[in-house]
Amino acid sequence: VTDQSGYRVIGYMNQSVTQGEMKPFHREMPAGLKEFTYDLYWQDTNASLKLTLFAPDGKMGPYYDESDGRKNGRIYLLISRPEGIAPGNWYAVVEGVSVSGTQQFMLLTV
Repeated sequence: VTDQSGYRVIGYMNQSVTQGEMKPFHREMPAGLKEFTYDLYWQDTNASLKLTLFAPDGKMGPYYDESDGRKNGRIYLLISRPEGIAPGNWYAVVEGVSVSGTQQFMLLTV
């Protein structure tokens, strides 16, 4: 599957989360990959979600909506290494930090 810009979608998760709930997401990343993105977004910008990444070579995050300086219901991360990213099992955990009721979200890995 490719997105509008022609990038290959590696995986996606369309789910919901409640206050304090954690949803894991797993992807097997191939060797030789130099970069990819995690793009987490949700509609209610008053809700707060957290994204933490676990790579074969370490943990990244946690990241919040404001991590990029803008509160817009989105956490966009470009994971890039000139020598290539660590191949193997990558896990992302989405957590509801401040959620009223249930918050729908989409997590894309491209």
